[in-house]
Amino acid sequence: MKTKKTTQNIPKEIQKETPKEVPAQPPLREANVTFATDFKTVYTNFIQGQFSPFDMSFLIAEALGPGPDGRPMILQKVRITMAPMEAKILLMIIADGLKKYEDQFGKISIPPEAMPTGGV
Repeated sequence: MKTKKTTQNIPKEIQKETPKEVPAQPPLREANVTFATDFKTVYTNFIQGQFSPFDMSFLIAEALGPGPDGRPMILQKVRITMAPMEAKILLMIIADGLKKYEDQFGKISIPPEAMPTGGV
């Protein structure tokens, strides 16, 4: 098992009392990944976000078009809630995927009326 030194920023008197090496965490790419029994793929073309000091939530839904009264019909499918740090990692994953997509297929244009009301 690989180990790494952890003595930085620890007072010398404490360093003498504690082990100088701890097991290294394996990279996530080496993790055993399995699908939950209720795993499902969800399509979305409508997302709303909220945040608090503790977490960020994203409502994943599908816009189905106008309803009988002419107002848009939105089918809410799932809410994803995560820590802000995980949301930032998700942002980086999405940004990387969009860059690769645009490099291959061209720029994605967003009409002004499709922009979120709070801006981006």
